[in-house]
Amino acid sequence: MRTVRQALRSPQPAPCKPQPLRGSRLDPFTAAIDDLLQAEFQAYPPQRQPAKEIHRELVTRHEAEGISYQMVRAYVGRRRTVMQQQPLSPAHQAVAEHDLARLRDLLDAGHDIEDDSGDGWTLLRRAIHAEAARLPAAGDPLHADMITFLLVRGANPQAPGKPAEAEAELLEHWLAAEIIRAWTQRPR
Repeated sequence: MRTVRQALRSPQPAPCKPQPLRGSRLDPFTAAIDDLLQAEFQAYPPQRQPAKEIHRELVTRHEAEGISYQMVRAYVGRRRTVMQQQPLSPAHQAVAEHDLARLRDLLDAGHDIEDDSGDGWTLLRRAIHAEAARLPAAGDPLHADMITFLLVRGANPQAPGKPAEAEAELLEHWLAAEIIRAWTQRPR
């Protein structure tokens, strides 16, 4: 009743109180979704996972209870749009395209070995995903030349975020995991 009387007295509506931002049940899983989407963008040839598969992955692998398919589909749609508009640096592009010679030239010219594409992806992390994604698609033998080159050039496998060895193991790229493990355990 009071709201109606206030509305009748004033031609302008009363300002609304700002509402605090609410968290989403999806928040703890957005990094995992972003990792899956980033991997599909850098795969060669590009491999787009349906949102239904991403939802299934969250539920089975990440134990995402109470997360609906609709929530995942909406988030995936928004993130894909943002990621498609986000240009990669020349070094990240070289890694994504597995162009080792161009990456060498860029690093020789002073490009930062720890270049972060703005979304937490270093060159080493992108190389792990790119090489892991190429294996089943092309049927090539297992290799890790881009990863090894970046380590030799000074890439930090213990950079903030997910350690590179754990990333390689998660993607079932055992050769990369072995190389990174040996690299981090070597005497300095």
